[in-house]
Amino acid sequence: MTSSDAPHTLPATDRAPAPSAGQSPPAPQAPPRGSVLPDRPFGAHVRTRWWAPIAVLAALVVIMFSTQIVAGILWAIGTMALQGTAPTGVGLSPSLMLLTNLCLALLIPVSLLALRWIAGVPWRAALTVSRPFSWDRVLRSALIVLLVIALALGAALLASPDLRAAGTVQIGASTLPLVLIALLTTPLQAAGEEVMFRGTLLPLLGSWIRRRPLGAIILGTALSTVLFGLVHGATDPWLALYYTGFGLCGALLAIATGGIEASIAFHVGNNMVFMLFAALTVGDGGIVIDRSAEGGAGGPWVLGMLGLDLLVVAVLAVLGRRRTRRELRGREGEQPATSA
Repeated sequence: MTSSDAPHTLPATDRAPAPSAGQSPPAPQAPPRGSVLPDRPFGAHVRTRWWAPIAVLAALVVIMFSTQIVAGILWAIGTMALQGTAPTGVGLSPSLMLLTNLCLALLIPVSLLALRWIAGVPWRAALTVSRPFSWDRVLRSALIVLLVIALALGAALLASPDLRAAGTVQIGASTLPLVLIALLTTPLQAAGEEVMFRGTLLPLLGSWIRRRPLGAIILGTALSTVLFGLVHGATDPWLALYYTGFGLCGALLAIATGGIEASIAFHVGNNMVFMLFAALTVGDGGIVIDRSAEGGAGGPWVLGMLGLDLLVVAVLAVLGRRRTRRELRGREGEQPATSA
């Protein structure tokens, strides 16, 4: 039993005095439902009751899919009312992409509220551990991700005639709306998924292992990564591998840097580059994302993408850990001056 798990007893001199005659004993205090362990690494820093991870997971999955289903139904009804006919075509039209991204953006407040209300854990535990959340980290990391992935996509276009043919710029009625929606809402969509899977589910699922931080991190990472791959619904085995590997990259970043700033930036940069690329090549149509086993676009190229993702993760992890060490040294240097 570790010191954090041992029952806390007070010395005899510090114990509350026994109630005098005629006084009723104080009511026993209920144990806290959840807590944060700031001395532990991210992913092993949450403690809650055993059923809370299951309840939070069920609530988030139901909300995640039900909001998109309802939004899709309302979109179809609205399209029929405006056009007089049922929606035609395939892929994400500008209006449907907007609704989908906003539904996923709702996962930010919903996940934080579920962590607080169901698990009893402060919502800030989904963002960082032992330090404040930093928007500067998000922006700096996002610039690195955007640069690396854009350069890699450009190199792939130069090397592959087939990709160049598929990536021919086609300006149409959908182009500008899709570009604007990608720029404005893709960051919210990506952040919503990161707050849900890396910020909330990873530490909650890992909390089932209490005494060994490494075991908690491994369990939480494995379960949240598999869930992330499953909810994308890819039956193409290559794409299923990619989504799962992408989720693992996000988890590794959160654990290595002590927060989800870098994982949000990684997700935003990745999605932004590919959604903008798709928006510039569809012309008058919608963005088609075929994840089926029959028509999916997966293939061995996925291994190259995962290798690139791991390279980005390594760079962001090293930079993030260096920054954390500098911040710790700065706080330690300020303590003597403050105490004096």
